[in-house]
Amino acid sequence: MHKKGYVAAVALGVWSGIAPALPVVAQSGYEVGVVRGQLERAAAAVSRGRYAEAVEIYRVLVNQGTEGEKGQSRLGLAAALSQMGEDEQALRVLEGTVADRTPLGQEVAALRGRLVLQLAEKALHTKGAEEARRWLVQYARLADAPDRYRYTRLMAVTDTYAPVQEAFLKVGVLLPVTGPLATLGSDLMDALSLAVLEEGLWPGTHVELKVYDVGSVSAQQAALMALNDGVGLIVGPLESKNVVAVAGLAKSAGVPVVGFSTDKAAAGGGAWLAGYLAAEQGHQVADYAAQAGHERVAALVPSNTYGYELYDAFKARAGVEGVEITKTVFYNPENVDLGASLRSLVGDGTSPLPFSALFVPTGAANLPLVASQLEVRGVAAGEMVYLGTALWQDAGLLSPSVLPTVRGATFAVPPRSTKFETAFNEAYGRAPLGLSLVAYTVGEVLEELAFEHTRTGQSLQEILVRPEGFYAEGGYLRFLPNGENVRGLSIVKIGAAQFEEVVRGLPLAPVPLPDNLLPATVGRGWFW
Repeated sequence: MHKKGYVAAVALGVWSGIAPALPVVAQSGYEVGVVRGQLERAAAAVSRGRYAEAVEIYRVLVNQGTEGEKGQSRLGLAAALSQMGEDEQALRVLEGTVADRTPLGQEVAALRGRLVLQLAEKALHTKGAEEARRWLVQYARLADAPDRYRYTRLMAVTDTYAPVQEAFLKVGVLLPVTGPLATLGSDLMDALSLAVLEEGLWPGTHVELKVYDVGSVSAQQAALMALNDGVGLIVGPLESKNVVAVAGLAKSAGVPVVGFSTDKAAAGGGAWLAGYLAAEQGHQVADYAAQAGHERVAALVPSNTYGYELYDAFKARAGVEGVEITKTVFYNPENVDLGASLRSLVGDGTSPLPFSALFVPTGAANLPLVASQLEVRGVAAGEMVYLGTALWQDAGLLSPSVLPTVRGATFAVPPRSTKFETAFNEAYGRAPLGLSLVAYTVGEVLEELAFEHTRTGQSLQEILVRPEGFYAEGGYLRFLPNGENVRGLSIVKIGAAQFEEVVRGLPLAPVPLPDNLLPATVGRGWFW
């Protein structure tokens, strides 16, 4: 359902002119009052993250009902498309509408302005400053211009005629370059260096990376040396306990820490985590379950910290999305025989399953064990969809003996960045390790932090938690005030012979949804 809906959204096409005629399905002849009900249904779909479903409803409604209802349909359609990364199409949907002083007009104006800024940011990272400037000129002509701070930042980046203002940032890098983790530490350091040494987008910016080897001294000692050397920011260390210890020292000096730990317990207290957190995988798999039409799911959860964290995240998001978890069974991951747990989950296997998907937050080695024992209990392959985690991106699941039982299994993973992989290979003559993409993204963020800090005078901490986050080919990175993050993840499934990307992770976080998708239309009329 999600994939079909997504294709339908893309197929809306490219429009031109002041008042484009929206391509829609045949007029349905809705009676008075029915359009209102459909608008409420579509707004509910958006609020639950079912954007493709909302697009299918709105694209019928844009030519239905009163002029005000058509305006609400356009607002909703644009909002849904924006959450799917289709920002230019979303902006075209709003073309020809009047951003008047009615509540509806004000919501349209705010969304339009944010979409133009979003397109400027995308253009800056993909096409260069000149193309970004074109969008900024369009923004400057808007009567209502939201998020002026973002406009000011982008104008500074793209102003090629202004005198270059030098920006400096000294960064202490706490990584193991000797000892048992030296290979990983060196790879991360190489990725960081690659990012800051590349000819980037931030003119006059100089980031100095100074390495403090936590393979030969403690993380606390390394942090004290970095602080004594006057660093403005610390990157690293790797382990959760060390991130916490370093953050405590750095916070007293007013120096933020960007750590590589994926344990959310290390977040906060002056530390922000840059890696892909387990909870975010649970969130985005739940989003996909809702968008794919899995209204009733079950969960088979290993009784360990990883399983609990992912399940809690999945359950919380499923509740928001309107996905019902019909049954949850916890099991001992050390047990090879899962008979008792599976019996509790599916009974004797003779009755139809009361769910269409099963969430199993476990490793790749355990998934075939679950699938084969469910088949023994009468649950045939393909009768439901397995939902899981990035640990399933393991070539072992594609082996001929395993593939038939797990085909269709779906999970969230970081998007691949061929740009980074190619650049790393060309620079160092080897393929990067998996975590190195996180370090490369952090390096790009450091450049932007230095530039913006110098231009705006904002503290590094303030810039880190800016609402729009940071552009990243490995999935956008948005730091939260509590030190955790939100990353853009791809949804991947196990196909006939390989892993297949179902939904590509967005490189830039979507713009905020309108506060109200059904705002009042009282006042000046709408024109198309």
